[in-house]
Amino acid sequence: TRFTVEEANAFMDAAFKGRGRQNQVILMEEGRAVIRLEADETHLRPGGYISGPTQMSLADSVAYMAIMTITG
Repeated sequence: TRFTVEEANAFMDAAFKGRGRQNQVILMEEGRAVIRLEADETHLRPGGYISGPTQMSLADSVAYMAIMTITG
């Protein structure tokens, strides 16, 4: 793995000031990453559903991290 969990979380903290820890990287393996979102009321639509833009942001972030396990 060229990018560790610790490095990924440090990157998220630096890149997304004040919001990096809401998306916590919990796994980095060759070609694979897992991120956990700590959703709050800012992520929700009426009815308590996580909004589509929030879901797409999470998908984008985890795809980026999976690529970083290969490219560094």
